[in-house]
Amino acid sequence: DVRLVWERVREAAKQPDKRKHFFGGVAIALVVGILFGALVGFIAGCLAGAIKEWWDSKGHGTVELMDFVFTAFGALCGALLALAICAVCKIPCVLWLILK
Repeated sequence: DVRLVWERVREAAKQPDKRKHFFGGVAIALVVGILFGALVGFIAGCLAGAIKEWWDSKGHGTVELMDFVFTAFGALCGALLALAICAVCKIPCVLWLILK
């Protein structure tokens, strides 16, 4: 049921740890997205979330699917923000501008 999933996400969003995952995803995707393109930024943010959960699985924390979900959602937001910034600056990415 969609309402049940939404309720779980809403409750999880109240946890400080989930907010850290979200903003971590935003930061990674934004920086990498501006430098190398929004898609690369999104992939980097998601990959960071996956690596963090893998690290947790090795005894360094608690593995939680919602941690990855929040990191990936943050990465999506950061990538969209990077896309908007690059569109305003009329460049595909900073790397392209440097190599031009």
